[in-house]
This record gives sequence, structure tokens and C-alpha cells, in this order.
Amino acid sequence: MLAVAGGLSSPTSGQVQIGDEQLVGRSAKELSRLRRELIGFVFQSSNLVPALMVRPQVLLVDEPTAALDRQRSQEVVEVLARETKEQGVATVMVTHDRDVLTHCDSVYEMVDGRLTRQS
Repeated sequence: MLAVAGGLSSPTSGQVQIGDEQLVGRSAKELSRLRRELIGFVFQSSNLVPALMVRPQVLLVDEPTAALDRQRSQEVVEVLARETKEQGVATVMVTHDRDVLTHCDSVYEMVDGRLTRQS
């Protein structure tokens, strides 16, 4: 999902839009520019600070707590939530760690390829 949202992979159907920019149908060069200007990525082994230094409109975060204990997981997600809210960055976090969901404004679950909003 993050690969499609970040313009790294193309969806089989539908559209991907970041702000006013449509990603589907763009050339590799255009996608590269949009990723550089609009999108930040934080992968499991990456550091949050350099991702926020570029001031992206959208930050895509992949399993930020995968290798952390429960306490450190809470601390990392608290920092992520606080910093992105202060900077006005929309953040999409993919996680299997249900303990950190209290820091999220909205929670969606993907089951059998379908994304549904959780209440």
C-alpha cells in the first residue's frame, strides 16, 4: 500500500493523489520529482528526523515499531505524532502494533485487500 501511495508502484486500478498532484500516469522522472518534493518515507530501519527535514506534505511510515520493545514503541510513535502534527504533515503509518493506535487520528484495517475504517 505504501509503495502505491508513494508512487513507487502503480495501482492496478484507481487513482493516487497527493494534494493537487495525480501520481498515476506520470513518467518515472515526474514521479521522482513528486516523491522528492511532496513525500517523505520512513522505513523500518530509517531515522525519523531526516524524513521530516525535507518538510514533506505526506509522510509514509512503514512499521516504525517492528524492532522495538513496548515502551520504546510508544515513545517513537508519540514523537512521530507530535512532530508531524506540529509541522502539519499528513502521516500514513502501516503497523501491526495495535498498542500504538491510541496516537492515531484515524485507523484503517486492511483485510483481504480491502481497506476499512475502524471505529
